[in-house]
Amino acid sequence: MIKREFYLGLRFIEGWYLELDRMNRKKRGGQFKFPSSIMKWFIIWKEFLDYRGLQGIARKMSYLSLILKFPDFSTIWNTIHYSMPALMVLASRQGMCGSRGY
Repeated sequence: MIKREFYLGLRFIEGWYLELDRMNRKKRGGQFKFPSSIMKWFIIWKEFLDYRGLQGIARKMSYLSLILKFPDFSTIWNTIHYSMPALMVLASRQGMCGSRGY
């Protein structure tokens, strides 16, 4: 029995190193280890999965050599918890927004 089936768009992997280089350029202190695009990807998937599920997907992607390394639970949690999502208003001024109430 298949409960859910999702398409995992992996376009962010193509520019992983370039994005990290750009993020860490002229940065003082600790360097970013993961590009912001993968964290935005996690924010989208957080609607359907818990943090351990996100970590499991990242671990499997690393195992399949799709990504070099995977973020741990606390990195994913901190990034999602402290992120400020940007909402785009459509030209038609109609849209839909959802929240799980966390």
